Amino acid sequence: MKGKYRYSLDQHSTKFICPECLEKRFVRYFDSDTQQYLPEQYGKCDRSGHYHLNPYKDGYAKSIGKQEGSNSRAFTRSYLSIAEPLKTYIPLDVLRHTTKDHTGNNFFRNLLYNILFPFSPEDLDKIIALYLLGTIIPVKRRNEYLRGAVTFPYFESIDKIQAIQIVQYDASNRRKIINWIDTVISPGPTLDVPLEFPAVKGKVDPIEWVEARRDQKKVNCFFGAHLVQMFPHNPIILVEGPKSAIIGMLYFGSPDDDVRNPIWLATGSRDTFSLERSEILKGREVWIFPDLSADRSTHKIWTIKAKEYQNQTKMVFIVCLPLFRRKLNVCRKKGRIGHR
Repeated sequence: MKGKYRYSLDQHSTKFICPECLEKRFVRYFDSDTQQYLPEQYGKCDRSGHYHLNPYKDGYAKSIGKQEGSNSRAFTRSYLSIAEPLKTYIPLDVLRHTTKDHTGNNFFRNLLYNILFPFSPEDLDKIIALYLLGTIIPVKRRNEYLRGAVTFPYFESIDKIQAIQIVQYDASNRRKIINWIDTVISPGPTLDVPLEFPAVKGKVDPIEWVEARRDQKKVNCFFGAHLVQMFPHNPIILVEGPKSAIIGMLYFGSPDDDVRNPIWLATGSRDTFSLERSEILKGREVWIFPDLSADRSTHKIWTIKAKEYQNQTKMVFIVCLPLFRRKLNVCRKKGRIGHR
């Protein structure tokens, strides 16, 4: 856990009976010093907006601090710190739904037929399986505009999904629409109807995991982060967009084919190349390819960040000139590199 708090919500899967809703949805607070649960009233119901009693807010932490003779400075720090909330991840069933059928996926079709050097179906299938890419098949008419869009899941680890990004591409492989799975499947607002017709007013039941994620940061990891532990000896290349990562791995080969084949990660945007997201790269050599920009601003920003992060960690960043895509296409055209 990131925070240095004595009392925090239990990170294991154990649930207790909630004192409010009387269902087994209650996560109790845990004392990291004694390795014991706090009294049973301290905890949080995992249903958004329900029971939550925090030991830092009702005086419990203060009274324990006094009993144990904590010095005033240590106590003040402990009392003012609020325990890190329990993070809610996207259920695996949501991911499975996106991987059922890739018929009509515009991004995949472009990679197979609509680019200068198309890829083979076998190579594409392997990359789809590694990143667990998916396809949107709408079940509601209001989401029809996303039919055939590709989904890019952001994994904190292989079983924890922080976010699923939805991107719709046109036939030229240009991005048309970008969205997030939470927003797309979130219940629509209640229908506005005259007060004299209450019986026809729409009623929408909230989706619990969507509601629980509304107040937390949507994503705080690199796209492809789960591959870092899966392939501990392969080199790492960091780019900006998931699309670039996918195409890069298709050109240079899957990391499970050869230990020399790089793992391709993506920050998601220029500004999300952060130290916190880079923690998983400790001890690894990372080649960074910033996106092209008219004033080379991305290259300048990432170069500064890379030097700063190297001074604070054991990572080794090698920042490359933002000419990667052009050189890659030239080499591919001249037959200097293949799919593997």
